[in-house]
Amino acid sequence: MKLAAIDIGSNAVRLLLAQVFENDEGEVEVNKDTLLRMPIRLGEEAFTDGNISDHKLEMLTQSMLAFQLIMNVHDVKNYRACATSAMREASNSDFIVNHIKKQTGIAIEVIRGLEESELVFAAFSEQLSHDKGHAYLTIDVGGGSTETLLYYNGEVVDEYSWDIGTLRLLNDQVTEATWNDMKKWLRKVTTPFRVVYGVGSGGNIIKIKNLYTKPGKKYIPSSMLPLAYKHLSSFTIYERIKQLGLKPDRADVIIPATKIYLNVCQWAKINKIFVPQLGLSDGIINHLYETHYLHR
Repeated sequence: MKLAAIDIGSNAVRLLLAQVFENDEGEVEVNKDTLLRMPIRLGEEAFTDGNISDHKLEMLTQSMLAFQLIMNVHDVKNYRACATSAMREASNSDFIVNHIKKQTGIAIEVIRGLEESELVFAAFSEQLSHDKGHAYLTIDVGGGSTETLLYYNGEVVDEYSWDIGTLRLLNDQVTEATWNDMKKWLRKVTTPFRVVYGVGSGGNIIKIKNLYTKPGKKYIPSSMLPLAYKHLSSFTIYERIKQLGLKPDRADVIIPATKIYLNVCQWAKINKIFVPQLGLSDGIINHLYETHYLHR
């Protein structure tokens, strides 16, 4: 069956269409058909002005209208639309949710940071091994927040949502106290484990992996991150677009994203970040299927 996920993030809004089914062995398979990305950047205003302007609302409304038409054409059986950090912070988020529902029929849920983290984690949890002494820290870097979740022996040990995101860093809105809180938490929760591997999600870590590792490699050595940060910082935004092939709305945020990953790896003593190329949209698809259709 065809399912759809709408991820209303701080930097971009995405629509993922996926065909989900159980194979002959009873295993769930997900085939991604279409992924659309609209660089609306709701966080530009939500994190600086505290609300979202009429102009951004109109861009979001038109995107949702387009998504609704595309879902109709593809005969989507069910969908879920989740909004994250920018909408959590905007003072007029309730008005926006009601407006979008009235104009497009799409019901938006403004989800908590920890729910966002859990949905992302669920998308790739089955890919992780359960070797004793090996823990995994998922790191989901967005425009407004970074979600971290520590996983060991098949269970979630601890999790936290930080107001540290790429757009906040670009606007100098992350305090030293917030960085210090993250450092203390990471050192506390990871100390009991012999080995901690990172699991990165989001477009920035995927792009970093593609730029700085060989094709087919499933992880980034954390020792590569300082080199990547230095190399990326040596280019202007225009040069990152023309010479490195970055999208305009990726070319600026990839620098603060790299800084976040670099700090997390240093403080959690991570030497590898696995990049399964899955994110919130994938987690929404999995949740939809497991909640409404699995084993019916």
